[in-house]
Amino acid sequence: SNSANIATESKQPIVLTVSTQDSMKEWVMDSGCSYHSTPDREVLFDFKEIDGGRVLMANNTYRDIKGIGKIKIQNPDGSEVILRDVRYMPEVSRNLISYGMLERSGCRYEVNFKV
Repeated sequence: SNSANIATESKQPIVLTVSTQDSMKEWVMDSGCSYHSTPDREVLFDFKEIDGGRVLMANNTYRDIKGIGKIKIQNPDGSEVILRDVRYMPEVSRNLISYGMLERSGCRYEVNFKV
């Protein structure tokens, strides 16, 4: 089934995660990750290749940061927002949005769970 969570600031949606059949297009909000990250180089713009070090994953393995860029996310109302400082990590299995990065950038968010 399809579902969505929206993070909001001043009642304007700023981040949308959507569950679809294609998990590589899905962006998951994660309270445990330090950075927004993606294994998909094609979704990044203003991309800069970097040697960004390594990140310790939840399964005690390390993954390399190979670049950094921005992504556009489209909200249900058709508006677009940009997430900055998204790490390109080709070995991770999911696109992740970091709650911590949202908070540090001054965003407020609201999560609504619906079954």
